[in-house]
This record gives sequence, C-alpha cells and structure tokens, in this order.
Amino acid sequence: MCPLLAGQPGAATAFSCHRSPSGLRLHVKSELSGLPFYWDFHCCPAPLDMVCRHLVRPLIQMNLALQCQLQELISLLLQKDAEIEDYRESGATLSRDRLRTEPFQEEAFQQNFVAETLPRICSAGEGQAFASALQQLYTAVTQQELRQARKRHCSEDDVDRAPTAETMKHPHSPAASQEDETTSSSERTSPASSPAQKPRLPAAKAKPKKAKGLFS
Repeated sequence: MCPLLAGQPGAATAFSCHRSPSGLRLHVKSELSGLPFYWDFHCCPAPLDMVCRHLVRPLIQMNLALQCQLQELISLLLQKDAEIEDYRESGATLSRDRLRTEPFQEEAFQQNFVAETLPRICSAGEGQAFASALQQLYTAVTQQELRQARKRHCSEDDVDRAPTAETMKHPHSPAASQEDETTSSSERTSPASSPAQKPRLPAAKAKPKKAKGLFS
C-alpha cells in the first residue's frame, strides 16, 4: 500500500500515507485549477463482511475466470496445432521458416511458467498495481455479482408476495362463518310454522247489488 501511495518524485500530485492505531490517514497534495489542493482522508478499518464483498470474493472470482480463460486458450492452441498438422499432411509448406512453431505441450508450458515466469513476477516486490486488463476484469466481476444479487433479491420478493396474493384470493372471514352458523342454528331451533297456527283473516261480506233500470 505504501509504495503505491508514495508518489513519484517531481510529480504534480503527491501522496503520503500515515498509519495509526485508530486507522489510516492519506494525505493528498496537488493542484486544482492552478491553486494548491490539499486533502486528508481518514480511513477506519473496514468490517470483515465489507472486505469479503469488495475484495476477497471478487479476487476469487477473477482467479476462476482467468483459469477458465486459460483452459479455453489451451484448447484453442491444441486445435490450431491439429489444423497445422493437417495442412502439413496435405503438402502445404511455410513460405517463411521463422514462423515455424513446435506443437504446444500443456504440461511443459505449466512447468516452464512455474520455473521461470513465476519467480520473475514474485521478485518484483510490493507496489504492483493492477494492469488495465485486470481492472476491467475486476469491474466486470463486481458488476456481474451485483446483477446476481439483484436477481436473488427480486426472486425472494416474488416468493414473499406469493402467499399474500393467495391470501387475497381466499380471505378468511370468521365473521361470515359465525353468521352462517348463527343462521343455521336459528333455523334448527325455530319451529316450523303450520297452517293451523296462522291467524285467520275475516271474510269479506258481499255487498248487495242495486237494481239498474233502463235509463239509470
């Protein structure tokens, strides 16, 4: 961390890093529109969950992505070797001998990488920043992780909404059930009405008809 923030001699922007028991203080000395620009960043230790989310998990996923990329490149090289061998058997020859290559051997390549390339990488020490390609890969990995988290969150919301919708379709109304039970009980306890118990209405008396004359 410190070598990366030490700054370059004679550069317009200078960084200084100071560690304390309470955290980390980063001092930036630069210019903004011709005016001196000084800024102090007081950094506190991050929680373990945040470190895993923003650093550990993305680095592990980047490692897996690079491993898959390596396997695809190895498979492509083997296919190219088979294609070149087919050309040779057909009588094709190289016009420039300097372009001739040996068939790719995966095991020999891995051994050569561990024996020669890896020590050179490790001997560079601290202060190596991500290359631009790795920065782009880190951005792609974190964006993909964010999309996956949103999909999981949306699926969980759909699962939570499903019982609510089912409850709205089939609501439980205890008041209606009690009313039905009360009605059924009253129907069972009330005696059936019989014709003898019905009150008799008085019969209407017939009025005498008046005799009508011829000119009445």
